[in-house]
Amino acid sequence: MAVAMAFIARLALGYRSFPDIDDFVYIPLARAQFDPSLYPTDQMVQEFVFHTPVLAILVWLLDSTIGVAGGLLIATLALSVATILGLQRLMRGLGADGLLLPLVVLITACGALNGLGRGQYGGIFGDAFHMQWLALCLLLWTYERFVARRAVAAGILLGLTAVMHPIVGAHGAAVLFIASFPSLDGRWRRLAVTAAVSMLVSSPAMVPLMLGLASDRAAVDFDVVGLGYLFRTPHEFVLQPMSVALFVVVVGLGWSGMILLAGSRREPGLRCFGGLLLGQTVLAGLAIAAHTTWSDGSWIEQVSLVYRVVLTRTTPLLMALSTVAFAVAVERQLGQDRPEFRFRAARAAYWGLAGIALLLVMLQIAWHPVLVVAVVLLGATVLCWRRPRLRVVSIAVWAIAGLVSLGLYLSELQVEAPLEPEEDQLYTWARQDTPRDALFVVPPGFQAFRLYADRGAYVDFKTFPATTAPLIREWRRRLEEVAAPDRQ
Repeated sequence: MAVAMAFIARLALGYRSFPDIDDFVYIPLARAQFDPSLYPTDQMVQEFVFHTPVLAILVWLLDSTIGVAGGLLIATLALSVATILGLQRLMRGLGADGLLLPLVVLITACGALNGLGRGQYGGIFGDAFHMQWLALCLLLWTYERFVARRAVAAGILLGLTAVMHPIVGAHGAAVLFIASFPSLDGRWRRLAVTAAVSMLVSSPAMVPLMLGLASDRAAVDFDVVGLGYLFRTPHEFVLQPMSVALFVVVVGLGWSGMILLAGSRREPGLRCFGGLLLGQTVLAGLAIAAHTTWSDGSWIEQVSLVYRVVLTRTTPLLMALSTVAFAVAVERQLGQDRPEFRFRAARAAYWGLAGIALLLVMLQIAWHPVLVVAVVLLGATVLCWRRPRLRVVSIAVWAIAGLVSLGLYLSELQVEAPLEPEEDQLYTWARQDTPRDALFVVPPGFQAFRLYADRGAYVDFKTFPATTAPLIREWRRRLEEVAAPDRQ
């Protein structure tokens, strides 16, 4: 069911053809790591602190073999399956069969809301490969292994998460610490093992990065935050009340599920999962307190670290964990392990309110026809799951639905977005008829220039040196010089 649901969700969400918005920046930066002759006079590239070395290796391998566009499509499919399998394994780790996995996928992957702020960029199930999604998937598997009491495996996965995306790795480490804080079942010992292993795994990439960030050039004060972060991506740091309200509804469903599960049986894995849910809730609560339009964030506005750690980046995982908790609680209600309510009225009130909340969440889903088919299949699966013969038929139907969805998805997608003839001529001229150290002044919105022309650009809007304060000031000065954005 997990693989089938991954392909169904892929068909519903579609594919963002290469190059994606991040590709304009990170593909040229990755290529420059292996080819020093690229962009030799481009200060924004040469002084950029490249925080994802694995991407450089991946791009080099793809350039040497099947090409970046085709390779990233394959990576998107693989990451889609890995993410949904991680959700299924987490559900099974909490004692469920994963019967309601399609419900989890619908809420966390197929809705208009899949996170807050920066986390909403693709969420936990993006429409094209990017490093944040890969890191979130690895962190999801980290949590699954931690719940399963596999400290070494969790440490390896957390270390890989930090290598893929240091901020996501830092969020994961904080959540594991919070999850272990009220431990009565040996979680502190497992946390120590996980921390040691993760530091060992991530050290080859993280030590050089941390040394660079420890320099004076990396000191970012609040003035620089205003010049760069808030100017460039204000939507990531100004959370809209309606989005926050719907997000809180999803998290509330998760915590109501946890309360039900806590009343049914006491399991170490369940307590550990509750700690993870608490840790992610704390991070999201801080983000909401700092960045929501109706909150008074003045108490935190001068703390530049809040903007640099991007507290919203792992909010998609909180949505996933919350939906998993609710789905597992409902699945136990459908089975024999039913949490007890002291009064019938309490049961009716709970499921009434939960039904209303679930309806609100489901209304924000873009109902592609294949998702309607998935809901019908889910209903049929619930009805026949306890009957062995019909269960086999149900699994076969899911497999067919998944294969058909994959076929339709591949037939409809466009692997690489075509260029307009005029743009193609421009890039070809720059690549073939100008020296490799040429530096072009281009419109700041002309972000594909480096990627296609293999030549440096004086400044553009996307290539933002987020970790180097002097370079942020220079980036903003060049934007003023070229486009004067503040005087429009």
